[in-house]
Parts: sequence; C-alpha cells; structure tokens
Amino acid sequence: MNKYAFTSVAILLFLVTTMFQPYNKPVLAQQNYPEMHYSVYAPEYDPVRVRAAQMFAENAKKVGVIIDVKPVDFNIEVTKVIDDRDFDMYIIGWSSSNMPMYFSNFLVSWQDIPGGNNPEGFRNPEFDSLAKQLDSTINVSKQREIIFRMQEILGEQVPRLGIYTRYITQIWQKGWEGFHLEYWGYASPLTWRNAHHPSKNTFIVVINDDMRTVNPLREESIYEDYIWNSVYDTLVMLNDDYVPIPWLAYNWTVSEDGKTWTFHLVNNATFHDGEPLTASDVAFTLNYLKDNKVPTFISTWRYIQDVKVIDDYTVQVTLNQTYAWFLYYLADLPILPEHIWSGLTWNASEPPLIGSGPFMWSKRVTGEYVELTKFDNYWRSDMPKVDKLIFRVIKSMETAALALQNGEVDFYTYYVPPATLDTLKANPNLQVNLVRGFTYYYLGFNLRRPGLNRTLVRRALCYLMPKEDVVKGPLMGLGEPANWYISPRFTLYYDPEIPLKYPWVRGGSAYDEANRLLDEANTMDIDGDGIREILPIVQTPTTPAPQINVSEISQAIGALHNAITDLSNRLNTLSNTVSGMPGKLSESVANALSGINTYLMVLTVLVIINLLISIAAIILVRRYLS
Repeated sequence: MNKYAFTSVAILLFLVTTMFQPYNKPVLAQQNYPEMHYSVYAPEYDPVRVRAAQMFAENAKKVGVIIDVKPVDFNIEVTKVIDDRDFDMYIIGWSSSNMPMYFSNFLVSWQDIPGGNNPEGFRNPEFDSLAKQLDSTINVSKQREIIFRMQEILGEQVPRLGIYTRYITQIWQKGWEGFHLEYWGYASPLTWRNAHHPSKNTFIVVINDDMRTVNPLREESIYEDYIWNSVYDTLVMLNDDYVPIPWLAYNWTVSEDGKTWTFHLVNNATFHDGEPLTASDVAFTLNYLKDNKVPTFISTWRYIQDVKVIDDYTVQVTLNQTYAWFLYYLADLPILPEHIWSGLTWNASEPPLIGSGPFMWSKRVTGEYVELTKFDNYWRSDMPKVDKLIFRVIKSMETAALALQNGEVDFYTYYVPPATLDTLKANPNLQVNLVRGFTYYYLGFNLRRPGLNRTLVRRALCYLMPKEDVVKGPLMGLGEPANWYISPRFTLYYDPEIPLKYPWVRGGSAYDEANRLLDEANTMDIDGDGIREILPIVQTPTTPAPQINVSEISQAIGALHNAITDLSNRLNTLSNTVSGMPGKLSESVANALSGINTYLMVLTVLVIINLLISIAAIILVRRYLS
C-alpha cells in the first residue's frame, strides 16, 4: 500500500512543478510560429519617404523586427495598397485624410473595400458611429467634440502613424501669373483656369507620375485629379480659403432640416461635343453614382435619397439625413454627360473623355505627357487663358528640377527635392513659393497581417519611427513631425493633447518602450536568429482561472495517504485476529477483509491518478489562458 501511495505522490509533485515552469524556448522553437518579418512600400521617386522607411527599418531591427524597404513605382504602390490590399506597411502622402471635412471618409468600415479609403482594414464600431454623427452634425462645438474623440481612438489604436508634414514648394518661370497658391493651391482647378503669360500660350506642368486610369470615376491619384479638374466641371468650386463657391451652380438653397438642396445652374454651359449641360445631366450623374455604388465617390452619394429635375436648369437633391460636408464633396464631383454615360459601365477602361471643363482631352503618350486644348465655348468667357495645357510626366524629382532650370517646363509643384531648393532659388528666372501644406505623410499598417493586428505591436513600431531625424535629415528642415490626426492648420479641430496622451504617436527611437510592448504582445525570439516570433494570445477570461497551491496539494494527498494507511493497518490487525480463530468462518472473514484491503489499495491509487489528471488539466488551462 505504501509503495503505491508514495509513488503516486511523487508523480504528482513532478507534474505540478514541471508544468509551472515558464515557456521553454527549445520546445517552442519546434513550433511553426510566424516571424516578425515585414515589408514597407515607399514611392521610389521620393528620396525622403524612402529614407524614412530605411531609418524606421534600421530601428526595428534592433528590437528583433525585420522590415524590408521596397521602393516602387508610385502606381504600383497604389495598386498594391489601395486596390489589392497586398501589403504589410506603406508610406504615402494623403492631404484630405487629416482635414475635418473629410475625416469621416477615412478608416471607416464601409471604406474597407478595394479602392476605398481604409486599406488598413481598421474596424472600430465607435469610430464608425462617430463618423456618421459627424456627417449629420452642423453645430461646430459638437463637431469638435466628435472629432476630438475620433482622434483619441486613432491615437489608442494607431492603424496609421503620421510621420511628417512638409511645406508645399511651388516654382514657376517668371512671367507666368494667375496662380492660386494657398491651402489647396497646388491642385486648385482655379490655377489651370487662370494661369497666363504675356507671350506664351502653352502651359507645361510637371507631374511626378503617369495617370493610372483614363476613367474620371476611377480617380486614384493626385495626378489624375489635375487632369480631370481641367476636363470636367463641378457644381461648386473651393476658393483659396477652402470655402465652397458657386460654379456650374450659380446659386443654391437648403431646407431648414438640412436635407433638401436646390441647385440653380448656369444656362450657357455645354459639353465638348456641343450638347448643353442641364439639370438632367446633374441628376443623371448623382443617380448613376448611387445606383452603381461607385466607390470613389461613396461619400458623395451615400446619403442621397432622391434627385429630382425641377426644370432644365434647376435640380433638387433630397438626403436621408443632414450632411454637413455635402458641398465639399460636390466640389470634387465631375458632371457627366448623360447622352454618353447612359450607355457605359461606370468602370469602363476607356470611356469618351467628353466633359464641360475649360480644356478638352487632346492626346496622351503613356509615360510621357497628357495634352489638353482650350475649349473655345467654355461657359466662362474669361477662361482659360492659354491654348494648351500639357502635363509632362517626369518621375525623377532631380530631372524635374533640371527641366525647370533649363526652361523646359513652366510650373512644378507638390514636391520639390529639398537638396535642390537652394539652387532653384538662386536662378533669376524662377519664382519660388513655400506654403505650409496639408499633405500628411504617414505609415499605414495592414491590420490583417499577423502581429500587425495587435495594438501593442503597432504601438511598439510607432516608437521606432524617428520623425525628428527624418525632418532634420532627408527633409532638411522643410517641414515638421506629424504628431496628430487633424492638421494644426485647422485650429478648432486640432487636438494638441494626442501626443501627450499616447506617447507612441511621437515616434522616435525608444527601444526600451518598443521592447516592453513587444514582450507584452507575446512576441519573442524563440530560435535565437535575432527575429521575434509571434506567439498565440487568447483573451483572459473575466472569471479568474483556478489557483493551484502545490504545498496544499501535497498536504492533502499526505493526509489521504495517512488515513487510508491507518484504515489498512486496522484491517490487517482485524484480519490477523480473525485468522487466529478456529473454523471455516474465520477463514472466510479473513479472506473478505484481505479483499477489502486490496480494494482500498487500488481505490487509493485510482483516486490519486484521477486527482493528478484533474490538476494537470487545470494547470494546462491556466497556462493556455495566460
């Protein structure tokens, strides 16, 4: 009896003590856990973004995270990120994403579609709800409250991290005038309509990449925006103060509840093929986008309930809720000719490019230039002021700067290499203008990827983006770190507390903090190759797991052993006494007592084994949930 009992106790103590040991790396190394080995895309034409990615990767390597920097053609990056969602991380610039009037259009669940404004795959019900509230909120104080909370959610969850914002550099050959340079000036449709020169009738503008599509409903980059803003007209335009002003709609009214908008159109606008532009074309455009659920313009049509033609030059739009930013989205909406698009699919690869804008589509040489010609019957007789508008594709910024120096191009904007700026300023034939821009260069995470789907991992990586060094180094001081989600230029909506509440938003080279968070996220280098692996995590249950005390277990089993041993001894004594008595009865009783003793011995072993199994199960559950 003693032999079985003590053997069971010994087995129990061995199991309990070994199962409470921490993770054993050699054992874990035999498991197939994914490594923290990622890639980050950056546009190859921009040395600042490429260098920022490299500096980030250098820091990440020091904490066991490998990041391959992939400089690629801008169109390839957009395809990988925006269309295909085939990426780990990416660096890009996106102006409107940090502006209050467009804030509800980014990182919301309904934009998590190919071509949508949520390539990260961020899903947060509270953020979605706030975005919908923001759209319907007219009161500025309430807007501010909502936007502040939305910024807090992004600071907490960091689906993307601002790196820097920079000054917009605009350079042109002296003699050219008519530019609209403030706020959105570098892409303002008013610039293309007003640019003029006393002796030149062709205006040549540099763009850093080619068009990705020749369909205005599939606009995918700022470079296409330049062109469509010249070929197509919109109901309203945004002025230098970023306020909607009348355009094709010379006047409009809105009902008290903010749901019914009535637009009165100019009566002398025509399309490039001579057909008049009427209320029917406006109604067709809005209904066409809604019926086809065109993703590029989802924020324009998503609240439209009904569109009604009142007369040839009056159209009424009824929304299903108040929409605070409706006019801003209409400023980006090309009015389509119904007589052409009624027979086309919205994503046609090469639709007839017939608009009502100041310039007509002339020709395109892929990878070289796009040529537009003046529309003589444009409804504004004072526009445009040149006969030709040419967008020349020059992907190398250094080559573009040299073309300016040599007088081969007239206007270069959006981004000029900091290293060449002093040389360009010294050229007496060039005018240089710098303005504090909206453009927000950021690092985006694919939340569908292992590891990057953990908030602690994203926070850790944010700590490794050396923003200050990027601004001082490759950006040469021509900008500032972007420690925010709403641009400081919008003082009413900008929350200066974000980098204080969420210190990882400030970035840096905080290796200790990054290591701590990566450890908390259950990542570790289990095979000694210098790269962390991503170990599984299961949410801790609300009910605490059972606590196991090895000492108490040993005492309990010892007490059980002593009680059964005492009972066994008593049975042995009684058996010996009975066996000394004469007759067959004494022999039968002795055999029965011996059988009971054997049964108790077996029962004891079974009880202890069952206890061992139960304890082992509890310990394993606790280990799994930890």
